[in-house]
Amino acid sequence: MNVSALGALNLDLGQGLQLPLIGEAGTGLLQLGQAGVLNSFAEASSATSAKAGAGAVSANGAIALDAEGSDSMMANIDLTKLLEQLEVDNLTDALIDEASLEIGALGSTAEKTNGSVKTEYLIAGANATISSPAVEGLTTSLGGVVDGLGTTLNTTLSSDGVLGTITSGLEAIDIDLRPLARIGVTDSKVALDGVDAALNQVKTDVLQGVITSETGLVSIDLSTGEVSVDLSKVTTGGLNGKTANYELLSAEAVQEIADEVTSALSSIITDLRDALVAALDEIDIVVDLGLEARLLVPLATGDAKITGSVASFLGLVDTEPTTVVNLNLAGLNLGALVTPLVEGVVGVVGGAIGPVLNPVVDGLAGTITGIVDGVTKPLEPVLEGVLNEIVEVTLNEQGKTTIDDPSVDPDSTQEADYVTALSVTLLPGMGEQANKVSLARSEVRADDQATAKVEILSPEDSSVLEPGDVEVTGKGEPGTEILVALDGGEAVSVVVDPDGNWRHVFTGVPEGEHFITAADELTNDRVDFKSEAQSSGENVSDNTADNTAVNTADNAAENTDANTDVNTADNAAANTDAN
Repeated sequence: MNVSALGALNLDLGQGLQLPLIGEAGTGLLQLGQAGVLNSFAEASSATSAKAGAGAVSANGAIALDAEGSDSMMANIDLTKLLEQLEVDNLTDALIDEASLEIGALGSTAEKTNGSVKTEYLIAGANATISSPAVEGLTTSLGGVVDGLGTTLNTTLSSDGVLGTITSGLEAIDIDLRPLARIGVTDSKVALDGVDAALNQVKTDVLQGVITSETGLVSIDLSTGEVSVDLSKVTTGGLNGKTANYELLSAEAVQEIADEVTSALSSIITDLRDALVAALDEIDIVVDLGLEARLLVPLATGDAKITGSVASFLGLVDTEPTTVVNLNLAGLNLGALVTPLVEGVVGVVGGAIGPVLNPVVDGLAGTITGIVDGVTKPLEPVLEGVLNEIVEVTLNEQGKTTIDDPSVDPDSTQEADYVTALSVTLLPGMGEQANKVSLARSEVRADDQATAKVEILSPEDSSVLEPGDVEVTGKGEPGTEILVALDGGEAVSVVVDPDGNWRHVFTGVPEGEHFITAADELTNDRVDFKSEAQSSGENVSDNTADNTAVNTADNAAENTDANTDVNTADNAAANTDAN
C-alpha cells in the first residue's frame, strides 16, 4: 500500500467539500495502523490462469490469518472528520462527539482458471466506537441519585428529621419482667455508620464500570461515555463466510445496535436500584440506650446497643439487628429482655424512618428511568443516522471491473474479477458519487479459454519488398476481429475466417522503412520491412550480357557474309590472273 500516494488523495464530499484521505497527525479520514505494511501478490501462470492476493497474505498468495479475534487493529476510519466537514458536528456533539470504525487484520484472494473464479476473504475483527457526552453525563446524573439517598438518610436521622420522634419513641419503651422488674429506657442515641463508604462503592460498581449487552454486541464505558460495538456480533456467524456483497450495517442491523445500546443503558435502572437497596444493608443504624430496672423504685441501671442495617430496620431483609445488653439485677440473667427490646427498638426506628425512606426506595426505579430515558431517546435516532446515512460497510464485495491495457490498444479496456474483504462507502446517499474505501482488494484477469494468438505470416520480419501494394496475411482465432495498421496509422478491421486465416492489402506503399501491426483484444504481433525499387546497376549488367550474346551472333553472321564476299572476289581475281 503506497501510503505517500494515498496522502495526496482527497475525498470529494460534494458541494465543494473535500476531506484528505490520509493527513498529518490524524487530520485525514483514514488512520493506518499496520495496514501500510500489508502484502500483495499476483501471478499469471498461463493465459487462462491467474491469481491475486491483498492484505494479510503470504508470499505465495495465501491468506495469513487464523480467524476472528485479533486485538490488533490495522486501520481506523475517523467518521468524526466527516461530520465536521458536513458541518453537522455542532448538531450532534451533545450526543455523539466522536465516531470511528476500527478494522482488524484482513486479507483476500481471487483466482481464475479456465473461466472459473474462486474468491476468499478473512477479517479478524471490526468495531464501531462512538463517544457520547450524554452517556458520560449519566455518571453525574445518576451519581446525584446516589448522593440524594445519602442526604435523605443523614437528614432523616438528624435533628431536622425524625430523630426527635425516634428518641421519644425509644424512651417510651417499657418492658414488663414482673415479678422481677420493669425495664425502661432512660436515654437514647441514634447514629448512622458507613453511609459514605457504601454509597461510594455503589458509584464505583455501577456508574464507573463497563456494562455489556446480553449478546456482547454493545459495551458501554460509563466513566468515559464510550460505546463500543463488536460488529462481528451484529450478524449470525461473525464477519466471515458471508455471501457476496453482504451489507453489514443493514437497516435491521443498525436498529439492533441502537436497541442494544438502549437495552444496555436501561439495565442501569435495575442494577442501580438493586445496588442502592443492597447498600442499605451495608449502612448501619446504631442505637445506644440507657436502661433502668425498677419496682416502684430503681433497682439497677445499665445499657444496651442495638446495631442493624437500614434495610433490616425497614424490613427489606430477613436479618435482624444484633443486641448487646449490659444490665445486672441481683446476679439474675436478663436474657429474656433481648427479644422484646429488639422488637421495641425496631418498631420505633423503622416506624419513624419508613415513611421517609420507603417512598425514596420505591421511587428509585422511576427516577433512574427518567434520567436514562433522557439520554437513550434522543441518542437512538442520532446513532441510527450516523450508522445509516454516514457510512455503509460491505463484506466480501465482489464484481467485475475494467483494467486499462494500453499494450493492446490505448483506448481498450479489459474486464477483470475482484474481491474486497471489506469496503466502506461514505455518504452512501450520494449514489455513484459516493466515496468508497476498499481494504484488501484483489483483482484478477485471465481468458475464459485458450485462444489463438494473432500472428502475421507475411510479409516476413526484416524482408525487402517492391514499392506498391503489400499483401498482409496471418493467423488468429476464428471469428475474431483483427485490427491491422500500417506504420501506426488508422487501423483496418478484418475478420479471421473459419480456418483461422486473415488477409489485407495495403496499396501504394512507398519506398522506406515500414512496420505492420495486428491485434485482437488479447494479443498482438508486429513485423518490420523495407520497401525499395531494385538497383539500375543490376539491369545494365544483365543487358550487357544479353547484348553481347546477341551481338556476337549477329556479328558472326555478318562477318561470315562479309568474308564470303571477300573470299569470292579474291578467288575470282586469282583465278582470272591464273587463267
